[in-house]
Amino acid sequence: LRRPELAGALFIGDAGVGKSHLLHATLRHAEESGFVTVSITGTRALGDIPLAAFAALLPGRPAGDAGDLVQIRRALQERAGNRPLLLGLDDAHLLAEASAAPAHQLANDLTAFVVGTIRAGEAPPEAISSLMKEGVAVRIPVEPLDAADLSTFAQVILGLPVSDDVADQLFLRTLGNPLFAKELLLEA
Repeated sequence: LRRPELAGALFIGDAGVGKSHLLHATLRHAEESGFVTVSITGTRALGDIPLAAFAALLPGRPAGDAGDLVQIRRALQERAGNRPLLLGLDDAHLLAEASAAPAHQLANDLTAFVVGTIRAGEAPPEAISSLMKEGVAVRIPVEPLDAADLSTFAQVILGLPVSDDVADQLFLRTLGNPLFAKELLLEA
């Protein structure tokens, strides 16, 4: 958020590694730092509907044209007022191209800082991938935890020490995926 040469960051990783958690932590940090935050989520159900992710910002039904883009931009700028704006895009790879376009425009003209999540192996809309290609947004890989970090994670989740055998089995069964590890630990 403090690097003036950037207007965005994209967390990229497998399902369950913590991309959405990092996005939400970034949104909280931004709010604490004086940003106005707006968050949208891509879904398969709405992925083919132009501007569906921004429908709440549009009066009436989205037409899917340039007029809607102007209204989205105006609504976000009005919401931000004189404060900086952070636009969060969870599951950006599932956004319709038209829904990704406002994020691209806002980041390129430095109206908003854009932070998004993309599942590894998924192709995001061109408007999102071009943010990385153009150097507007930085790509941040999110990897599974290594064995030592997973052991520490397990201790935090359980609130008690974890034996080496349990830590080894947990790593073998989850390959360091925090979501899988948490679910396994809570069920055990």
